[in-house]
Amino acid sequence: MAITGKQRSRRIDRNYSSSLDPSILWKRRFGWAGLIFGVVYGLWLLNPSAAKQLSTGTLSKAHHAWNETGCDKCHAPLSPIKTTSVARSPHAIAQNNQRCNACHKMADHYPTATKLAVQALESCVQCHHEHLGANHNLLDIADESCVRCHADLAQFVEDANRPLSKVTSFDSTNGISGHPDFQGLIRDPGTIQFSHTQHMRPGQSLKTGDRSAKTWDSLPLGFQDQYQKPNNISDPIQLTCSDCHERDHPIAGYEALEGPNATSATNSLGRQTNAHVLYKPVEFSKHCEACHQLDLPHKLDFKDQKHLLDIVATSQQQRLARSERLQSTSNPSESSVDEENRLRIAGTASGADLVGLIKENNPLAKTEIFKTYACSKCHQPATDLASNNKLESIVAPSSLPTRWLKKASFSHGPHINVQCDDCHKIHLDSNALSSNDQNHSITTTTPSESTPLLGNLASDVLIDGIQGCQVCHIVDEAKRKEAQLAGVKNIARADCIDCHRYHDHGPKGTATGL
Repeated sequence: MAITGKQRSRRIDRNYSSSLDPSILWKRRFGWAGLIFGVVYGLWLLNPSAAKQLSTGTLSKAHHAWNETGCDKCHAPLSPIKTTSVARSPHAIAQNNQRCNACHKMADHYPTATKLAVQALESCVQCHHEHLGANHNLLDIADESCVRCHADLAQFVEDANRPLSKVTSFDSTNGISGHPDFQGLIRDPGTIQFSHTQHMRPGQSLKTGDRSAKTWDSLPLGFQDQYQKPNNISDPIQLTCSDCHERDHPIAGYEALEGPNATSATNSLGRQTNAHVLYKPVEFSKHCEACHQLDLPHKLDFKDQKHLLDIVATSQQQRLARSERLQSTSNPSESSVDEENRLRIAGTASGADLVGLIKENNPLAKTEIFKTYACSKCHQPATDLASNNKLESIVAPSSLPTRWLKKASFSHGPHINVQCDDCHKIHLDSNALSSNDQNHSITTTTPSESTPLLGNLASDVLIDGIQGCQVCHIVDEAKRKEAQLAGVKNIARADCIDCHRYHDHGPKGTATGL
């Protein structure tokens, strides 16, 4: 039976419309509260002190002029400048990077070795963070920005089969370094034969107490002022590192750190300087000739045959005369210099007729000059001396690098208060080849018992490697405090950007990477 309208109306409570729903009451209260708060906040924004609420932060000094009206210089409408890992659009990243490249002409990092898909997702702002204050350095890149790729490069490079180094930190943990050793310091690529051990000994003798030890009064008068005059002029000369290695920017007061077994003087010296970067090249006439007298100019001009003939002929006559004089007056009490000259001249004055060989334009002339005038004591011969008479030099180029770390930057200035042998290990009592020299000896003559091979030859770079740097350069804060308690005086940072640059341009403007 159907229900009538009258019957249906009787089911509804007559007081229903007059009852108040609690949920509606709270909605009204929150609505009024939000409206009041919005009006108050809007009025507060009119206050100049609240202007920071409308900005994400002050720009760095480099972009300071755009603080007020320059948002469009970097930001595109409706396009986030920093995309998240979830929504990373190559098109948006390319647009934002173009805005940066409009002012900063920077090349990609290893563009030919990195996968194109990876490069397309690399944004400038992933490493360079703005709106962090006027004093923020945009080049201050956090290690995390580097490690996120270099911890496992295999997934980012085109050729994942080539050897790849994993870098997680400059620190070492449980004896395992988070950074590979320095590849550029395996050995000296130069061709000079040289012993640091001998030259840093008193008198530069082959053996301690040897009569061949050089003294201040045995030096030619023109060279004596280059060395500090000892109290007893007959005492052996003691060289320091700075006698051969001159700073590119002279700094007084640091001589105490440059001698063998020097005493640290960091308390009275400055912490660092940006002026001194490299050491000047060693020059024969300036640093070697005082002790190593030659009968011919250090650099011969083979293009001017007449001049060369005059020099060689005069030298041969003088050598013969001196040889006869020294042989007739030799005695056990002769000076170390006279003894050295007598032995050197007696063994070479009766050599081949160089004058005749030069007149005949004989290729053997250069070979005889190389042997006769002791060039082989320090140099390697030029390639195919005997067969190539067109060579302008009889010795191989020294090939000493000016930049040792090919993938990093290093400056001596910040390390000026560290004594030389803290990093360059020279063992003055060494009479044997170092491990590097045993494997990579550049010696061109057969050693004898009278001329023993000494350690620390030029082929050995004399640097411990990364372990020596990790003593002072520490990342972990706990390890820094531990080093301070252990007495380490020169604790320093070890951020990636301290030694490496992401956009490193080669000679032709191409990026070469780290």
